[in-house]
Amino acid sequence: MNYTFDEREVSDLHKDAYGFRPSYDFWREWELSDMDGKQAIWDSMIDSLESDDADPGDMDGDHASALASVGWGTDEDYGFAGDDW
Repeated sequence: MNYTFDEREVSDLHKDAYGFRPSYDFWREWELSDMDGKQAIWDSMIDSLESDDADPGDMDGDHASALASVGWGTDEDYGFAGDDW
């Protein structure tokens, strides 16, 4: 098998594919994987990077909607409106 993964680029590829650096669990899986397993993980990240799901064009760039999408409410959701704190 021809291996194309690069140990030095795994973290950067993960960030590009998923938007955040790899977790402890990811690194554990990576370290326990043989060469074929690492290539499969690498290929999966490449596929994710190339898919439409990784396209930031899908995001509208609105701060409030970004907070809502991660489960954080906006000021209005918590009864704060305007400058009255």
